[in-house]
Amino acid sequence: MTNGREKNIIYIKYNCDLLSRVGVNMEHLNLSGLPFASRSASGNDNFIHDHDFIEIFFITEGEIVHNILNSSKKLSEGDGVLIAPGVPHFFSRSHSCIHRDNMISVELFKDCCSFLSSDLYDKLCKKKYVEFSITTDQIKFYEKSVISFLNSGNANQMKKQERFLALLLLGFIAFPDYYDNMALNDFQTQCLNAITENFTKPNAIELMYERIPLNKSYLSKKFKDVFGVPMTEYINELRIKHAAYLLTVTDYTLPHICESIGISSLPYFNKLFKKHYKIPPAQYRKANIVEAKK
Repeated sequence: MTNGREKNIIYIKYNCDLLSRVGVNMEHLNLSGLPFASRSASGNDNFIHDHDFIEIFFITEGEIVHNILNSSKKLSEGDGVLIAPGVPHFFSRSHSCIHRDNMISVELFKDCCSFLSSDLYDKLCKKKYVEFSITTDQIKFYEKSVISFLNSGNANQMKKQERFLALLLLGFIAFPDYYDNMALNDFQTQCLNAITENFTKPNAIELMYERIPLNKSYLSKKFKDVFGVPMTEYINELRIKHAAYLLTVTDYTLPHICESIGISSLPYFNKLFKKHYKIPPAQYRKANIVEAKK
């Protein structure tokens, strides 16, 4: 019987092996229905290919030449690129290079983009690819988050962290200055890791207090100073956004969704949801299903 860590390594390894196998024989890559995968790559990527998912990679060591559309550019540590679905590209290697390759399903990435702006996904994909830069500290922060992802205990936990990692990558691109500061802050790292692990649990706040070794009142005050909102408000916002995602990709009942995000009262859930999205959950589901069919 495999433990949680072994299962998660198998999950990631499956995606990496799948992409490598497909890459040898085909030019179009896919995630085989999985929402997220991440690998540290050092070869087997010098073939022209495109894919049906969002790819976001950044260089962690060495140099490489990235060829995309009519552009050819040398990239080094800290350079990254977001590539939209259907855009052909390949790498040329003359030196050793390692890059973190992240593959995100269109559904998950659209959902993450919608948290920031209703038209962000379309704007990014219209550009075909977006180049960005991240710092050494941001790389370390992300690698630490990936390790946490690999150490998740079960499939439900992995789903939460897939979402967190996708949002983190999007933040590196959309808000580089904010994440530059965040990556250097151990307190923020602790808080984000604890929230990612626990925000769907009814006792999320108490688990935060247990996880972070600070006085409760001091932790609450420092959290508000750093994140700009009280801890409860921050966690509830994540819960409601996760509920919106579940409304669009599952047929779960409202009580089921309410329970799955750690809220025990359906009327309270409806109140929070309507406050955030201006419409009730059922109406939101109907509107987004219609939109998806257009």
